[in-house]
Amino acid sequence: MAWRNAWKAVSAGGLLASGSAQAQVLDLVEAGAHCPSGIGCQIAMDSGQGSLPAQACQGEEAITAQADGERLLVMIRSPEPPQSISGSLATRHIDPIGEACWAAQWRLPHLAQSRLQFYAFDAQGGRLGQAVFEGDRADPAAGHGALSAPIDSFTLFDGAAGIERRVHVYIPPQLGNDRAPVLILPDGQAIRQYAGVVQHLIDNSRIPPVLIVAIEARMDTPFARNHEYVPSRDSDMHQSYLSFFENEFLPWIATQYGGRVSGDGWILFGASASATFALSASRVERYINRIIAASPAPSDVDVLQDAPRPFVQFHIAAGLYEARFREAADSYADRLRAHAVPLRTLCYASGHDRFTWEAALRDGLIDIFSDGRIADRSGTAEACPG
Repeated sequence: MAWRNAWKAVSAGGLLASGSAQAQVLDLVEAGAHCPSGIGCQIAMDSGQGSLPAQACQGEEAITAQADGERLLVMIRSPEPPQSISGSLATRHIDPIGEACWAAQWRLPHLAQSRLQFYAFDAQGGRLGQAVFEGDRADPAAGHGALSAPIDSFTLFDGAAGIERRVHVYIPPQLGNDRAPVLILPDGQAIRQYAGVVQHLIDNSRIPPVLIVAIEARMDTPFARNHEYVPSRDSDMHQSYLSFFENEFLPWIATQYGGRVSGDGWILFGASASATFALSASRVERYINRIIAASPAPSDVDVLQDAPRPFVQFHIAAGLYEARFREAADSYADRLRAHAVPLRTLCYASGHDRFTWEAALRDGLIDIFSDGRIADRSGTAEACPG
């Protein structure tokens, strides 16, 4: 099974959302180690599959990405061996191809439709540079509107964790004093990124005005974000944060903004680890009734073991090239189908990156506010497995 009853889109746009910590790089490198069904496989530089560009590593850019048919070549200019490449694809297998020039290559069967990003890191984990590749048949990226209202910030104390948590609120100027849906973002440090996507949709009359409430991920230790969001990483931290989210954070939203929030319009969006948290939060007793989970991280603990509350609607998205995360999305989708809950799946010719996440937010919101009527997106389905 892979996205068989889905509408499929190949689109997205941007840079990695947040938290460029080495811990996140290691997760991405691990994610890129598997190559299912020949999709997004790395090719050894000495495999004889394609030649090097005549001007390899001759430009000013520290990292470049070039296509040759179905082969994508990522080259890094550095006097010392790079430690890793991460982004849409990830690897530690980077070979020397000349003086101060290093490279890795992949075979990508839908490269012309793909939009990909890459980061290179040195031996100390410092970023050497970034590059973006866009195929000549890639769909338009998610747009970003200018934020024409201030972002208000607050602090909530989490007694169980013993820390203060930062909360940010964006109220689009089109909202006025009307009641509206609320979009909740667990990765609140990326509020400007995602609010820009939402504002663009509002500006272009694709969705009604939406109140955005975002709570920052915990970052005080290298793996704190993943431990709170993914139950198999640390079940105690996950349960503690889920309890805070359900019993303190959501009621705080209801108290502060309940008079402005429509009763059936509580939407929870997460990407990567926070997408897994969003699926886990489908069991909370109140509030949440729409979930958009983009690139959910795998979890050895079944976050959907218990049936979600009735009337919760799900959108699960993944990138074609993100290996374990796409397989995890398939698994979560199968579990939801077993519970017979409303579900749509989305697939993008991208990887574990902001391209996939912003497009999932865009398309999930359009779907939610069109009562499930999904516009035809011709020319995109071929880039995702059927």
